[in-house]
Formats: sequence, C-alpha cells, structure tokens
Amino acid sequence: MFTTSPNIRQLTFRRSRTAIGVCTFVATIASSTIAASTIAPSTLGAQQVVRQIDSVLVKESEGTYLSRIGTMAVGPKGDVFVSDLAEGRILQIASTGSIVGSFARKGNGPGELSSPSATTFVGDSLFVFDYSQKRISVFQVGTRKFIRSFTANFPPFTQISAVGSELIAQITELKTFTSVTVLSPSGPIVRTEGVTPEFVRNNPKFIETTNQSALTIRGTDAWSASEYSQSLYKWKRGTTSVEQELKLPVVSRRGVDEALFLRILRNPNDQALAVQFYNHSFRWHYDSLRQTFSLSSRWI
Repeated sequence: MFTTSPNIRQLTFRRSRTAIGVCTFVATIASSTIAASTIAPSTLGAQQVVRQIDSVLVKESEGTYLSRIGTMAVGPKGDVFVSDLAEGRILQIASTGSIVGSFARKGNGPGELSSPSATTFVGDSLFVFDYSQKRISVFQVGTRKFIRSFTANFPPFTQISAVGSELIAQITELKTFTSVTVLSPSGPIVRTEGVTPEFVRNNPKFIETTNQSALTIRGTDAWSASEYSQSLYKWKRGTTSVEQELKLPVVSRRGVDEALFLRILRNPNDQALAVQFYNHSFRWHYDSLRQTFSLSSRWI
C-alpha cells in the first residue's frame, strides 16, 4: 500500500466505527501515505473497526508537492485540501489524485501563510488557522482567492472545525473552565462551552505539557477527550455541565512514570505532585527531542 516513488504519494481512505458515532475525516501520515478515516455511527462500547474503502495516488511535481502535512479537510465537492506547514500553503487534491491548485504562499502578509495547522469549511469558504501569525485566513474555494483574515490568539496546533455557520476551536480555558470556544465566521467569539475536569482545575500546570484534545459533535451532543483526563465527557451544545462521563481504563501517560501519575490521581489537590509531574513531563519532551535529532552537547 506504500509507494517508494519520490513524486507520488498515496491518499488512502479508511472507514472506522467508534463508540462516539459521528461522520468526520481524520488525517495522519505514515511514510509516504496520507490516511483519511471516515467515522461511521455506532453504539457506545462498540469495538473500533477500520476498513479501507478507497485509495488514490497523489501526483506531485517539482513545484507542487506535499512537504510537511498539517491537517486535511474535504471540500464541498469532494476535493481534499491539505495544509503544508513547511511551504505555507494549502494544496487542493482532486479525487483522481491530481493537485489541481494551491492557496496562498509562504509569508506574513495578507493572504500569506506561515504555519497553516488547521483547516475547515463554512459553505464554499476555506478557513485556515495559522498558529505562527495567530490569525485565521479565509479563502474562496472556487477562485482560490484570499477574502479576509482575523486575529485568533489560540495555542499552537489548536484544531478548528465548523458546525453549521459556527467555527469551533478546541481550547481549554481555565478562566471559564470550558474546553471549546465558538466563533462566528467573521471572527468575534460568540461563547465558550464544554467541560474541564476538576483534576485540571486544581492542577492547571497539566495544560502546559498535556494539552492535546479531541472533539466530536453530533447534533446537540458534544464529546471530548484529553491527554490530561481518563474520561470521555459528554455535554449539550451551549452548556458547561457534564451530562455523561465514561471512564477509560488508562493509568499512564506518554513519558510520565505510571507510579507518579497514579499518585497524582489519588491526590489531585497536591500542588507539589503537580509540579513534579510538570518537571518530569518537560524533561521527557526535551530528552525525546535530543534523541530524535542526536543533539551534541554544544547545542545544549
């Protein structure tokens, strides 16, 4: 299923059934394959099943190619729009695998992108979050022309999505103890909603090192999961109260000693343990980077 040609990438579609039960697309990259999963409705507690449904070779050229992939979104007519963090652009890929066009170019000016890390659609408009510039740029899909931009002072790699005419940003806000920020397509924040576990309210340092989260919305129901919690949380759209909590059988976190994490779970209000966790996790990220890039002592 993988290709070794430097000028061809493979776009693979897989169907997945999960406990949450929504239809969406999830992008990952492994070797030279871009994988997109469509999540079909299921029932709570169902086992996840992934099945390939289609694949297409992406035809690259010297000037138009996939470099450092950020996210991908499916447009209103079925084309796939892939953000390229390295080149500062969005590539539009047809169902045949042909790259039919690109949006923007590398830079900091109007209509230019520096680090396009999240994309979504509202109608025929493409919204791109650039975490380096702290702004969202809007492009018209048919013409690929820049329309406007507005400030979005979000954390790096914040994911955005669209529900109806609203933009949804996955942001844990400790001032309001919410996990979602809702914006209008023109930029102003409409409201915050969602829930933040009490464990995080009492130990906000966790957000600084374990802030990855996932969100899915189906009708008036919203579900979220986070690195810093052992539960899935469900709430009604527009509210900040937990309607349902599903505890997951997970007792360890990447790079964090299991014994330390269990101690924190048993003593969620112990600030000394929270600081110890923060220091431990930060060191793990640093050690991981040092091993990955084989940094010598002169770089440290």
